[in-house]
Amino acid sequence: MVWRDLVPAAELPALIAGQHVALGIFGTSAKALHVVPNKVFQSAAAGNAVVTSDTGPQRRLLADDALFVPPGDAGALAAALVRLTEDRAELARLRAAATRRAESFTAAAVVEPLLHKLAR
Repeated sequence: MVWRDLVPAAELPALIAGQHVALGIFGTSAKALHVVPNKVFQSAAAGNAVVTSDTGPQRRLLADDALFVPPGDAGALAAALVRLTEDRAELARLRAAATRRAESFTAAAVVEPLLHKLAR
């Protein structure tokens, strides 16, 4: 693990795309339990396996395409990360799943249900 200072915005896409795993949100505040952070969408689109907290909004969005841990459980997070270092097939599965899931994050995919309802 390498701690980095603030990364310039122009360098961030390449840095994220060069990773294998992205961390979502793990807090226990009311907000943390009710959001899907933007970094989850961006990381999935970059082909990173997503590890994040098991909350309703994230479970609904990601289904089986992420590795979930209980909110606020540092031990479970550590175990999930160790699991991915030891199970390369699971890491590959989650990376491919995140990439496929990200296809549903496009503007066209997001507005399609609305366009369908308007057409009726």
